[in-house]
Amino acid sequence: MQENTSNPDKRGKALNQERASRGIPTHRTLKPPNSIPKPGAHAAAGKLGSKPTLASKENDSAPRAAPRVGAAGGRPPSSHPASASAAGSKPRTGGARAAAAAQSARTARKPLSASDPSGAGRQPAARPLVKAAAGPRQGRPRPRGMATVGGGAPLFASPGDTSQLHPAIIKAARRSGQLNLSSRELTDVPPKVWRINEIDNEEAKQLTMEMDGGGEERWWDQKPLAKLLLCGNRLTALSDELGLLTHLTTLDVHDNALTSLPESVGQLQSLTRLVVSHNQLRQLPGQLFGVTTLRQLLADHNRLEQLPEQTGDCLDLELLDVSHNCLTSLPPGLGYLHRLTRLAASDNRLTSLPDEIGSMTSAGHHGGGVRHLDLSRNSLTALPASMGQLYQLEVLDLRQNQLTQLPELTDCHALKELHVGFNQIKEMSVELVESLKSVVTLDLSNNKLEALPDEISCLQRLERLDLRNNDLAVPPLRLCLLPLLKSVQLEGNAMRSVRRDLLTRSTQQLLRHFR
Repeated sequence: MQENTSNPDKRGKALNQERASRGIPTHRTLKPPNSIPKPGAHAAAGKLGSKPTLASKENDSAPRAAPRVGAAGGRPPSSHPASASAAGSKPRTGGARAAAAAQSARTARKPLSASDPSGAGRQPAARPLVKAAAGPRQGRPRPRGMATVGGGAPLFASPGDTSQLHPAIIKAARRSGQLNLSSRELTDVPPKVWRINEIDNEEAKQLTMEMDGGGEERWWDQKPLAKLLLCGNRLTALSDELGLLTHLTTLDVHDNALTSLPESVGQLQSLTRLVVSHNQLRQLPGQLFGVTTLRQLLADHNRLEQLPEQTGDCLDLELLDVSHNCLTSLPPGLGYLHRLTRLAASDNRLTSLPDEIGSMTSAGHHGGGVRHLDLSRNSLTALPASMGQLYQLEVLDLRQNQLTQLPELTDCHALKELHVGFNQIKEMSVELVESLKSVVTLDLSNNKLEALPDEISCLQRLERLDLRNNDLAVPPLRLCLLPLLKSVQLEGNAMRSVRRDLLTRSTQQLLRHFR
């Protein structure tokens, strides 16, 4: 019988049958590699011709469990193509095995589905989202200044008690002589502020008096409070104990809701600067102007209806700002303020000025004499002739009033800027023009001027001239004689001899046409 050599299994069976018929022991049929038992499974297995034991037969016939996905003994399936190709080509290194184990751990978190029992299409778990960065802080930032200690000390000793300042605030104020409580939403000033340099009984118990200077707080090195800032709060009144701060030089309480100032402010005999702007003050105490050291007083944007008669007693006053109020007149005592250099009284209801205003000159005082006078946006109909005596005046602003003429500024030799726009001025006298020889900027816009005198050519220092929106019928041809003139504005006039497009061109083209 011819043997079938095409199939190894059939050939082996045929060979065994032939040997069994001859009485020769048969060999075991070779099993495929996936059914080979583990080493030690057949304890009695020896040579190839020995008979298998009962235990070995049971081990061979029992199905083997598949390795768990992600277990230490089994190799997890890899969904990454690069990993599959690398696994089939060469053994993994230590780093590749660690990466494969981490990938298997992430993949094993997702349970197997019925459509994908092998887990080959499973994706790694998504990483948690990074927390978004915080947006910009809203609201007004906390002020940083003398009262901010140690990276931002709290204001009060206890959150619910607004009467006791924090010890760190008190120590910083005593060390520097300055206290900044601005923008703290305060409705009342803590009482300790008025007695900031007084040591109470509680502080006396904690005070360390060491002669070598090793104590935390040296009471002998304290500075009296000289600068107090309370601006940007909600204060409606100040205590009469304000007068206890006799060493105070600067007091700033602007941007509050104050309706009055205590009379004790007159006890601040070291005060040089007082800022009470943007409040609701209706009057200023007369005692304030008894402070002979006061240099600057800023009381703009209030509801002042008049200034006290004692205003002229503050002889060393250099800056007075009472703009944006409800003043209808100015006190005659202003004539005694010989050191005053700037007076701002714009945006009021002034209808006239006292004659004494012409006395605000230096009168032998070095560095005195008014230089900047702002009376714009009032209801002035005339000016006193004494204004021509302000020989140190440099800037005069009279815009948006009801003036029909200007006085002769014969002694105003230092005047550089004159602003009289938006009035009712119809003419400028020859004497007035000749007194403006030092003027650099002249604003005559929005008036009712019909002509300019030929003496306008005397203004040899003039650089800017504004004649817009007047009633000029004849162009001022003498302007071409001014050597320093840089800007001329003539729009809004009824000059028939000059083309309209020429009025909008450059100053050089306009002057060339006049020549």
